[in-house]
Amino acid sequence: KMSWTDAIGQEGLFEVTKVLASDEFGGRFPDSDGEKKTLAYLEQQFREAGLEPGNPKENSYFQKVPLVRIETKIQDEKMAISSKNGEGLSLSSPEDFVGISWRMQDDVQIDKSEMIFVGYGIVAPEYNWNDYAGIDVKGKTVVLMINDPGFASKDPTFFDGTTMTYYGRWTYKYEEAARQGAASVLIVHETAAAAYPWTVVVTGRATPQMHPVPQDEYKSRCSFEGWITGDTATRLFQLAGKNYAEFAGKAHTSERQSVSLQLESSIKLKNKFGYLESHNIFGMIPGTTRPDEVVIFSAHWDHLGTNGKDIYHGARDNALSVAGLIEIAKAFKKLGGTERSLVFFSSTAEEQGLLGAEYYVDHPIFQLEKTAAVLNLDMITIFGSMRDISFFGFGNCPDLDEITQKTCEKLNRKISQAPRGEDGLFYRSDHFPFCKKGIAGIFLAYGVDSIQHDPAWTAAQELKWTSHCYHKPADEVTSDWDLHGAVDDLKVYAEMGKVLADGTMFCKYQPGHSQK
Repeated sequence: KMSWTDAIGQEGLFEVTKVLASDEFGGRFPDSDGEKKTLAYLEQQFREAGLEPGNPKENSYFQKVPLVRIETKIQDEKMAISSKNGEGLSLSSPEDFVGISWRMQDDVQIDKSEMIFVGYGIVAPEYNWNDYAGIDVKGKTVVLMINDPGFASKDPTFFDGTTMTYYGRWTYKYEEAARQGAASVLIVHETAAAAYPWTVVVTGRATPQMHPVPQDEYKSRCSFEGWITGDTATRLFQLAGKNYAEFAGKAHTSERQSVSLQLESSIKLKNKFGYLESHNIFGMIPGTTRPDEVVIFSAHWDHLGTNGKDIYHGARDNALSVAGLIEIAKAFKKLGGTERSLVFFSSTAEEQGLLGAEYYVDHPIFQLEKTAAVLNLDMITIFGSMRDISFFGFGNCPDLDEITQKTCEKLNRKISQAPRGEDGLFYRSDHFPFCKKGIAGIFLAYGVDSIQHDPAWTAAQELKWTSHCYHKPADEVTSDWDLHGAVDDLKVYAEMGKVLADGTMFCKYQPGHSQK
């Protein structure tokens, strides 16, 4: 009898990853020639693996995902800051600031908008925290910090200690500022607190942005959603006769202050927008006895495309995980069926804000209440075999935690703390939209206790990879990739999927803290 060991291998992982990350696929940007090639290739792979179309109503492997594309041009690439005494600053993009507008209108203008510092820009009743208390920001520009007070305090009992809560995410900051009626938002970038360098912020705003098709042309969003460098924040505060470091240092304490900087910001933008269609892709293995109940394996196919001269190949992020999805599917086909259906879901526009997965949970093909759990793959390991394994989202569902623990014990892997909790990675991949709907999702991270090296070596490799390759053209398959560990991790996932698909459990998302 065959085992997972024989059914999942490195060869298939390398083969699929090299194709998807090749120049020919152009960085797999949604609604590009690269998308067409990716979908055709994945459909062929799904068919060859023996998967049935995962959108049975339409007898198709695809689900259409309608989106809007918005491209923001900042007039002269400048933002003007003026003070009451006539002094001013001219900020340049992308050196000092970057930003976009979601507004579906040709011209967007912010004219002499009062600037107010609001600390972390968080309203969190469960932590008895409100940075907007007693201050009116309607029509104004808010300047605020990335991450949350727990990160700065390093106190494990405060917020969630150094593990980022949803309140620390930039997405939340923009949503809250809009609820408060602000016209414009400037998030102060700091590499440690954001968990990525300024270049990642710039790259992320340089390509046209995609968003779900809105009801209101995004009039409910702030007119300008931007970031500024830490150095720019220091200069702004100097112009205001204040010390940024002092205010930032107190922002997580009871001495924090939200204050007007007595400065005004002005910027003019031109927006070009249009509608487009991208696609999620699904293959399935129908269940033998309860085919309407499903276990979902997910991995996004999209990446960042090209900047005109360089291709963002997205080999580890996330071609390798898509290859992993196909390897797991092939293994299940070889090893025979499960009672529940297995769905292999490769989503679009994850890099644009989990848009394919968000669209799916709002327009599900399989009933959400019949979805047992979501096992998500994103950026799996390329650094060889590890004794340990870790998961983002472990600890959010007792049932799923138990299955995870038993599987790891059976396969002789120890579960370690997920790395880089301060990065908020739990909120940055495709299981999260399912979690918001109450379905437990888990996201395979990576181990660090290398069998050949030691944990410090692995941590150094991961750090080096993040700074040199993450969201950069250098994310390619290189000769030093060692996928033994990826194979080991995929076996754990496949085994978990089998337990879930032969079981009766529906895993519900029960977060210990603010991941709403």
